[in-house]
Parts: sequence; C-alpha cells; structure tokens
Amino acid sequence: MIQARLLSVLLCWMSPIVFEYQGEYQDEYQDTHHFKGEYQDEYQDTHHFTIITHHPAHAAANGLNAAYSDNEGPIHIAVASNFNAPMKAITTAFQASTGYQIRTSFGSSGKLLAQTMSGAPFMVFFSADQDKPAALEKSGLIVPGTRFTYAVGGLTLWSANPTLIDAQASVLKEGRFNKLALANPRVAPYGTAALEVLQFLGLEERTRSKWVQGENIAQTFQFVSTGNADIGFVALSQIIVDGNIRQGSFWQVPPGSHRPINQDVVLLRRGATNLAARALLEFVQSEEAISIIESHGYGHPSAGKSGNPLKPTPYIQAAATP
Repeated sequence: MIQARLLSVLLCWMSPIVFEYQGEYQDEYQDTHHFKGEYQDEYQDTHHFTIITHHPAHAAANGLNAAYSDNEGPIHIAVASNFNAPMKAITTAFQASTGYQIRTSFGSSGKLLAQTMSGAPFMVFFSADQDKPAALEKSGLIVPGTRFTYAVGGLTLWSANPTLIDAQASVLKEGRFNKLALANPRVAPYGTAALEVLQFLGLEERTRSKWVQGENIAQTFQFVSTGNADIGFVALSQIIVDGNIRQGSFWQVPPGSHRPINQDVVLLRRGATNLAARALLEFVQSEEAISIIESHGYGHPSAGKSGNPLKPTPYIQAAATP
C-alpha cells in the first residue's frame, strides 16, 4: 500500500504518460477520456486496452513529445483493418530494404483514432478515410504537411456462395438473404460507404432488420466467410488475389453510389523526428509500394483510380452475360 502511494505521488510529480497494456490491444481498449464532437460516444469497449495518461494536448504543452522521437527499437503504427494484407506486404518490403522494424496495430479507423487521442504510442496512422486524419490535424496531433492519400478503396457486395450474387445484385435488391453484414458506419469508413450504397438504392429501411454489424471490416468479412451472413459489404481487397476473386460471388459496387473511399495517412507528433517513421511514409509513395497497393485491389491517386476492377473468371463472365 505504501509503495503504491509513493508511486502515485511520483507519477503526479513527474507528469509522465504511462501505458498499461493488457493483452493485445489493437482491436479493443478502455476509453479513459470524454471526447467531444463526432466520436464522443463511439469508444466504450473495455476489454484489452487500458491507458493511464494525461491528455496528449497537455503532453505537448509540457514538451513531452520529444520523448517519443527515440530512433531505437521498432516504430509502432496504426492501420485500418481493410489495409491488413497490403500493409503486411509493404512492411515486409520496407523492413527488408531499410532494416527498420515495425509494430502494427490493426483496427477500425474510429477506434484507432480514439486510441491515438488517448495517448497510444503510435507514430503513423493509416486511416480508411480522410475525416479522422483531418480531425487529428485539427487537434494539432500530427506533423504539419504530412497528410496525404495513400490508397483509394473499392467496396463490393460478396458472398461465400459462388452462385448467390449476380451482376445486378438481385439477391440484395429482392431481399433473398438471411443476414447482411456491414461494418459499423459509426466507426468504420467502409461501413459508412455501405450505408450510402443502401441509401442510394433505397434499401436502407427495407434491409435494416437483417443487418449484422462488424466492429471493423475484418470482422465483417468473417461474418460472410463463415456463413453467419449470406452476403455482406466488404473491401474489394479482401476478396481478390492478383486481380481474381478468391472464392464465392460478388457485385462490384459502382463508385458513384457512395463517396470515394480516399484513405489518408499522417505522421503523428510522437514520430516527428523518428527516422524510420519518416522513411516509411516515403516508402509508401514509392513505385514498389504503389505496385503492392494496386495488386490488392486499391486505386492510387496518381492513377486516378477508385479500386481496380476484377479480372473476369468463368463465373463472372457468365453472370455478366444478359
């Protein structure tokens, strides 16, 4: 008890930021602050992530960001779940060419934003949209001038059943399914895009009773791949390999039915002078990284694309035939 009290006094006197980790925290956390604005009510999970911290704005005022510029050890980055596969390929190539090491936490963009604002030790944040990096920029939590679009996502309606979805998405429009999976629109940008598609088609209210929402796009994909949902809106990158569908059937959502899924990355203040963090951002803009990104079904701003179209397979060709 005496030791605990002494530690408490010492922590208050030194004004540090202390992190207590409980297991793997990339998907869950305990929110220890009250957020105002759009994201205030979104982050109430209490499973694996606990933070004991002063607000990051206070840390910046006290000059504590200098403590995060350490160039030793791996850098810690936050990455939206939809970008799992390409990021693994990018970090593998980056580490091989530079020798730098990376720790990656995947999750919904909304939860990663909340973790970042609570003081999680991320140096770089790859979001699945532009709104959340813009919110961090507005809060003064990024290095000015480092925000840019690294990928343009594609959305698709997918089923593990190879004959369920046709080229007109009739199964969705006619309601011939048990459950429709989509990521939670309140925290996941791909869920927001899915909701916009349903609104565009006039199907939001007609389908709502059959929705099953994933915490992120990875969980949404799992709902469909396991058969817990007949169909679901997933990231195009989740269902293709080298431009071909892995399995099942799909309807590639027309880009005009939802806002473009422009995905931005930012260098956070704690990574301001970290050489590896800056090198990673440069590498992401290289031809090698862009090739990896496009091979996983993403568009790139330099090419003016919004998600690469799938190469025809026998079923796709048959489905597209009038």
